[in-house]
Amino acid sequence: MEFKMTIARLQGRSLPFNYQYPLASWIYKVIAQSDKQYAHFLHQKGHIMEGKHFKLFTFSNLTISPFKVKGDRLLILGDEVTLRIRFLVNSSMEHFIKGLFLAQQFTLGDRKSQVRFQVINVETQPAPVFMPVMRYSNSSPVCISSKEEEERYVQYLTPLQTDFGKLLLVNLLNKQVASTIGNVTPHEIDNYHFKLLNKPVSKLITIKSGTAAETKVRGYLFDFEITLPVTLHQIGYYAGFGEKNSMGFGCVKVASSLISKQKMAFSENQKVH
Repeated sequence: MEFKMTIARLQGRSLPFNYQYPLASWIYKVIAQSDKQYAHFLHQKGHIMEGKHFKLFTFSNLTISPFKVKGDRLLILGDEVTLRIRFLVNSSMEHFIKGLFLAQQFTLGDRKSQVRFQVINVETQPAPVFMPVMRYSNSSPVCISSKEEEERYVQYLTPLQTDFGKLLLVNLLNKQVASTIGNVTPHEIDNYHFKLLNKPVSKLITIKSGTAAETKVRGYLFDFEITLPVTLHQIGYYAGFGEKNSMGFGCVKVASSLISKQKMAFSENQKVH
């Protein structure tokens, strides 16, 4: 399910660019306040497949308009921002999730500047029409990494590298098995295809900034076309494409032009027959 939150700015205007980790931490906190057992499951275990943990939700960057860039800060000029958050859950969870977030207050920022917010509206968003071939644009960076046994550090792949598309598919298949949603056979992914549509933009995100556990994660913003079974499209859309989705990576939006063409072609085909 997808939700659009309208969030009022209560105090402060200057927000650091690096707000993804504090935003993810707030989401965990909100869940914990209502359902400690579910929050513990997400944080400690999530859905496990071959030792990998999948929390199966993601969120976009904040939509801030109007704004001004001032050094390493975003200066929020308006009184409201919006956020989209998605969970790979069924519709029975709609009222529960809305109730979790509505009226919640939280603060984002660092030692230099902070902004206080309050959620004033939570709207359920209609599901996209998923087709085998879809085009997406990133709402937050997509992260894919690899690490060989002899390598000391994780290597973050760019969408220009050959293995990027392959690892993107492996990640989706792992999520499908971990979530037990649908059933994808090897035959269904014979037509898998990943196509980069523009030049990727690198984004380096700091996790746990200013602490001993500080790490940096690299993701990329880009548009892409991908051919998949519909089940995997749904998983990618609601749980995120790539890795670290619960940290705000891999949230996408649908590019509608290709979908409209496919629907028209389908309609014309139905008329012929």
